Amino acid sequence: MRPKWMNKPRETTVSRSRKQEKRLAEQLKAKETIASGAAFAENDVENEMVSVEAKTTSKKSYTLKADTFLKCKKRTKLGQVPAMIVYFEEFDLELTVLETKHVREFFRQSIGDK
Repeated sequence: MRPKWMNKPRETTVSRSRKQEKRLAEQLKAKETIASGAAFAENDVENEMVSVEAKTTSKKSYTLKADTFLKCKKRTKLGQVPAMIVYFEEFDLELTVLETKHVREFFRQSIGDK
C-alpha cells in the first residue's frame, strides 16, 4: 500500500516559481516578465525602483554564486536596484539578497543624513 502523500499530484518547479513571481509582483506593485526563465535580457519581476530575480526551493539550502547575482545585476536597468529573492518553501521563509551599498543607502535615507 502506498503512503497517501505519494498519491497527491506534485506541483512542478515552474508552477511554484510562477506563484512566487506573481506574489512578488503584487507585493512590489511591479510587473512580471513574460517567459523570464527563457529570456536572457530580463529578471523575473520589476518596477521603476527594483529588478528582482526570484528563486524558489523546496530544499533547506540555496547555493548563491556570485555569477548568478552578477547576471541579475547585468539585466537591471539604469536607476533600478538589483535584487534576488529566495523563497524556502519548507520554512515559508523569503530572503532578499542586495548589495551592501544599496542597504546602506536605504538606511541613510530612512534615518536621514546625520
